[in-house]
Amino acid sequence: MREILQPIKRSIARGTGLFILLFAIHTAFSLYMILTRRMPDGHDGGEYLLLQYSFLNNAVFSYEIPQWMPYITQGMTASWFFTVSAGITQNFFFLIAPLLKGLNFLFLFHVGIFIDELLLLVGTWLLARRTFQSPLTVFFVSASVLGSCIWMNQVWFAFHFVYAVPMLLFLGHEFFETGKWKNFLIATCLLVLQCLGNLPYYLPIITWFIFSYFVAYFLIDREYFKESLERIKIGFFGAFCLLFFVSLMGAFYCLVSFGIDQTVFLHPGRLAQGVVDV
Repeated sequence: MREILQPIKRSIARGTGLFILLFAIHTAFSLYMILTRRMPDGHDGGEYLLLQYSFLNNAVFSYEIPQWMPYITQGMTASWFFTVSAGITQNFFFLIAPLLKGLNFLFLFHVGIFIDELLLLVGTWLLARRTFQSPLTVFFVSASVLGSCIWMNQVWFAFHFVYAVPMLLFLGHEFFETGKWKNFLIATCLLVLQCLGNLPYYLPIITWFIFSYFVAYFLIDREYFKESLERIKIGFFGAFCLLFFVSLMGAFYCLVSFGIDQTVFLHPGRLAQGVVDV
């Protein structure tokens, strides 16, 4: 028995060491960005930094969120931009803003990016471990995903589009394999956080991708689907989780759609009717 378990233990230890190595590389890169005071100089990364500066930095120094701005960017409603500037950490920073007074905003910006990317790393690692047996393959996949998401000028679209998706897929598998609704509940909250940090039209794209993924998985492995249905029981807690999911999605839609009927101009040259002539 000891001879059988020894290779398994070595594989687990090897995988843990590789994850720690990847985490150390990620941490070192973030520290480098903070200590050298690096910042995106343009494109979507620059816009993402400016949006967070407008809302989060004001909360740190004035203890209030500048919700009084009715329109920004050629008449776009401020509530929409406030929503898309949020990361997983930003709402927490808003709550503890009085404790952060005097902190350099660039430090907060990089901490937010660090935590978002950490979620991407952990989710990718857990999902890859389900698919690949070799720890080296899991390391390669995780390093490839994370390494392609550190281009600061495209921070918004390079990784913010998918940073919670691997973890969502992993939690989905955990839900179908255990039948425990707590996994569904955690995935629901994470999906909302993913959408809060993105543009409104990401919601149908991400939900459709997750839905299509599991439909394809069930079609390929019908036995897996059959066993999942047998495990999932909709009791009181299950009904609560489903209602909670629908309520959060509805609240998110109201948040990103509030006031858009008052939008004057999204881009210069657009007429009040919402059209642009030739």
